[in-house]
Amino acid sequence: MAKPKFQLLCFILFLSIFLCLFHGESSELELDDESWLNEEDNEVIMVQSRHDSRNKCDFSTGKWVYDLSYPLYDSSCPYLSTAVTCQKNGRPDSDYEKWKWKPQGCSIPRFDALNFLGRMRRKRIMLVGDSIMRNQWESLVCLVQGVIPTGRKRVTYSGPSMAFHAMDFETSIEFSWAPLLVELKQGPQNKRILHLDLIEDNAKYWRGVDILVLLHLGTFTPSFPLASMAKPKFQLLCFILFLCIFLCLFHGESSELELDDESWLNEEDNEVIMVQSRHDSRNKCDFSTGKWVYDLSYPLYDSSCPYLSTAVTCQKNGRPDSDYEKWKWKPHGCSIPRFDALNFLGRMRRKRIMLVGDSIMRNQWESLVCLVQGVIPTGRKRVTYSGPSMAFHAMDFETSIEFSWAPLLVELKKGPQNKRILHLDLIEDNAKYWRGVDILVFDSAHWWTHSDQWSSWDYFMEGNGLFKSMNPMVAYEKGLTTWARWVDLNLDPRKTKVIFRSMSPRHNRENGWKCYNQKQPLAFLSHQHIPGQMLVLQGVLRRMRFPVYLQDITTMSALRKDGHPSVYGRVMDQAEKQHPRDFSSDCSHWCLPGVPDIWNELLNDLLKE
Repeated sequence: MAKPKFQLLCFILFLSIFLCLFHGESSELELDDESWLNEEDNEVIMVQSRHDSRNKCDFSTGKWVYDLSYPLYDSSCPYLSTAVTCQKNGRPDSDYEKWKWKPQGCSIPRFDALNFLGRMRRKRIMLVGDSIMRNQWESLVCLVQGVIPTGRKRVTYSGPSMAFHAMDFETSIEFSWAPLLVELKQGPQNKRILHLDLIEDNAKYWRGVDILVLLHLGTFTPSFPLASMAKPKFQLLCFILFLCIFLCLFHGESSELELDDESWLNEEDNEVIMVQSRHDSRNKCDFSTGKWVYDLSYPLYDSSCPYLSTAVTCQKNGRPDSDYEKWKWKPHGCSIPRFDALNFLGRMRRKRIMLVGDSIMRNQWESLVCLVQGVIPTGRKRVTYSGPSMAFHAMDFETSIEFSWAPLLVELKKGPQNKRILHLDLIEDNAKYWRGVDILVFDSAHWWTHSDQWSSWDYFMEGNGLFKSMNPMVAYEKGLTTWARWVDLNLDPRKTKVIFRSMSPRHNRENGWKCYNQKQPLAFLSHQHIPGQMLVLQGVLRRMRFPVYLQDITTMSALRKDGHPSVYGRVMDQAEKQHPRDFSSDCSHWCLPGVPDIWNELLNDLLKE
């Protein structure tokens, strides 16, 4: 990317000053002279005029069209002034609410409150003017407030301003009373004096706002001649321009962004970044250490979510207890924010998030989809499939939550005599599905630890070498190194965030019966054990140039023997329920709702940074 050209900015500013000084005498604006209305380069820019390569669409010309799908809210909106709630005040007809504006040759998109709030996230929009502008402010607030849950919206007041807050979006829609823009003050003998060259008493409320909407000049209709107004002071413009140039020159050298500069790779970048560690000015909070706390407000959805696999819907499959759904993770000294689906989707607008790995990563994908899908209207969500990938689409947010099957990350292929060959140095057949994704979450561990009897491969291959056997941790390191090399060479940390989720623990001792009939989390682990895969993973991540975040869920999940499906991975009839030990017990995957929901609350908190 090209470097920002501050010299060009300086040139433009110098040119502006030259024109300012050159026209200083002749260009003072006589407001009783209407010649400025006819000069082409002084044309009023009509914001309702929209241009593209094919036509010019003027929103100001058109006709009103009757539309039964209007209005977009009713007069019960609690933010309306009594003076404008005509229906509540007894107006007998209501057709005036059902007309929409149809410009000639184009159309105005229907207002979408969630779309608007998503685009206004962390922004302040302020409408400044008179009672008509307040009329418009009340309209805008009523257009959005219906999609915001009770308790997550409020109105505050400051001087001549009021603000509606959409708390989950960190958005405020404000109105500031300034019908004349400039200052109107009391003078001697209580005479009202309009100060045509003073504005600061009003303007101080407009500072720091992202979007300002000001009243039209037509509202300014004083009874005295416009010619008596003070002329604009071009010297003030010159001063502002000189100040801009000073700041430009002062920061000119230091502000240039070297996009090929790898200064982001400092000494600490070679350390594994533990995403569950959150810092503030007071303490360091490690999400990986804590305890499970019973919370009746959980789960965040139920097993009727249509995107769950049968194998994890333990309640539907007949599991008699449900307390395993009601535990949340409480780190020492801090807390994990409760998952907010609208907030998450707003932040993920126009983004792709992909979870890559094995069936336990799919477990997590199903959890994340179920956490968000409840706030999306029927017909505005769907699932698509492409090769080894599937994607849940939140259509109004243009967001996709995807899963890509790659349990070993590197390629597993059929060779001669149908022998399965694990290519430790090949990855592109899998990685081609990861390109263009904004957030990538990886996991790969379980398949590397399968015993020879259950191994997914017959041979290892590296370069031209074919190996019948290899130390599993050596093979794992080689495979991860291939993945790390691909990430380093193909992804840009300014465009893509990469997270690696640590190994999900299994409780498969005693042939899988270690988790059967478990109903509560463990209070503590009898001995701390760091899996070999974790040590290998940390070593590979330390050698990477790309900043990868390691999300450690291993220890917290190891306490949850109660969270696995065990024999409830399928529906059993009454006869089978009498002899549950005749069936296999799954102590690897997780019931949903359940433990992976907490993993996703951690992931959600990370993605806020």
